[in-house]
Amino acid sequence: MLQASNSLLTLIPVFYIATLLIRVLSREFARERGRILTPFLVNQEESTDPFPVLLGLPCPPRIMSRFWLGEGSIRSLRSLSILPAIVIFGAAVPQQSMACDRLTISLKEQATVSTAEVLLGDVADIYCADQGRLEQLISLPVAAAPLPGVVLSLDGGLIHQKVNAILKNSTGFTISGAPVVRITVRGRIVEPAELVPLVKAFLLETTPWRESEIEIRSIGNVSGVEIPLGDYSLRIPKKSHLSGARETLFPFEILVKEHPYRIFWASVDVRVRAEILRAARKIPYGKIIAREDVEGALVEIQDARVACLRQPEDAVGLVSRRTLLPGDPLTRESVTNPLLIRAGDTVRLRLERNGIHVATFARAEQDGKLGQFIRIRNLDFSRPVKAEVVGLREVRIE
Repeated sequence: MLQASNSLLTLIPVFYIATLLIRVLSREFARERGRILTPFLVNQEESTDPFPVLLGLPCPPRIMSRFWLGEGSIRSLRSLSILPAIVIFGAAVPQQSMACDRLTISLKEQATVSTAEVLLGDVADIYCADQGRLEQLISLPVAAAPLPGVVLSLDGGLIHQKVNAILKNSTGFTISGAPVVRITVRGRIVEPAELVPLVKAFLLETTPWRESEIEIRSIGNVSGVEIPLGDYSLRIPKKSHLSGARETLFPFEILVKEHPYRIFWASVDVRVRAEILRAARKIPYGKIIAREDVEGALVEIQDARVACLRQPEDAVGLVSRRTLLPGDPLTRESVTNPLLIRAGDTVRLRLERNGIHVATFARAEQDGKLGQFIRIRNLDFSRPVKAEVVGLREVRIE
């Protein structure tokens, strides 16, 4: 086929529109670079270099700023019939891409978390075509998790600020759904069995009872108590003040990463079965206890806090602080040391310092038991001093 003159196809000039340009490559050039879509030849017969042309024309224009429609060769007419369809397709592609890239965040009304931080993925459904951006938003922290049993109300405006900051003030996203998200923490219900070792360890440290003598019959008041998941521990504070006799209230402290988190109380039925001293007969108030006044017996003690006397030598020589009936246990609160000195007694004063021992007499101004410090007054110089009671009507100053 002969090629017609270019002047035969010269029409009205049309300015070159940059938005309709597409870089089309020759089949050989595209195949080497992995390109597949090369529907038209773009090289002139004497050239092998690719050239940006209007989609649909097989040859580049002679002038980059404008071209004559059909300029080049008659072969250009073959592409004119598909030009409208290609232009429509090319205009539709950016709109579809924009729709896929648009980010949509739908906030939930309620959310439950199990970590120390609330993430965006916990409180919202996120739609985004960019998988990398989607994963980044799902793991975005938006607030600190509340305590177990506490509801945190997270405002949607705050979430919008967090997202806007990570997207660098982009307007290509929308947030819909609930205006406020109610957040709770997913915890674990406390099991009574896990509190038993804590109670026993506390009693072994703070009471004279042995482990074989302590029995934990039940633990109550823990229904519905939740502890957080993860790195946590439980303990009973050492300086706890227990209350109750048969059903003793124990405080349990939850530690998260070794930091106090919260305290809850549980009622514990503790029984102690041990060999103790009890009154073998009636012991009146103020009587000095003799060996025949006490006996040993294996009994069940309901109040584990009571410090009972275990050996006869722990009671003999002490004075009863109240009347004890036969069978009553002897506790440290029921007996006391006898008075060795009464106020007004003349006592022997011993001075022991640097290996020198000096003895003189003084007058006691206070009652005194063994080991107590009382105020005395020297008879020679009438000077009051503090001295330790070391025996019957005898005190010592070091």
